[in-house]
Amino acid sequence: MEKGYKFIFVLDEKKIVRKAVATLEILGQVIVPDPGLHDYIKKRTNKARVISIIGKNKKEYKTGFSIYDIMRDHLKYKVGRIVKSKLETNWLYVCAEGIHFFSTKSELNRFWQNL
Repeated sequence: MEKGYKFIFVLDEKKIVRKAVATLEILGQVIVPDPGLHDYIKKRTNKARVISIIGKNKKEYKTGFSIYDIMRDHLKYKVGRIVKSKLETNWLYVCAEGIHFFSTKSELNRFWQNL
C-alpha cells in the first residue's frame, strides 16, 4: 500500500479554518513530475482513500478541504471515504489536475516552507 500526505484545511468547532494533514492510501494511477524541478516531489493521483485527518493541534477531524477545492467545490476529504479526481497525465506539469500528495511528511513540510 502506497501512502501519501496532503495538507488540507478543516473547520474547528468554532468554524475557524485550521491547517491539517490528511494521510491517504493511494489507490489510483500516480504521476511523478520531473524531480529536478524542486527539492521535493509533489505527486498526484486520481484516486485515494482518506485514512486520517490530523490537525496541527493534534486533534482528529472527520472532514477537510483544500484551498483549490474551496474555489471549485468538488473535492472533499472524509475519513474512510475514497476521493476521486480527473488526472493530468503529462508529468511535465507540476500544478495540474489530480489529488496532489507527498510520499513523506518531511517532503510535505519542505514544500510548505518554500511557499
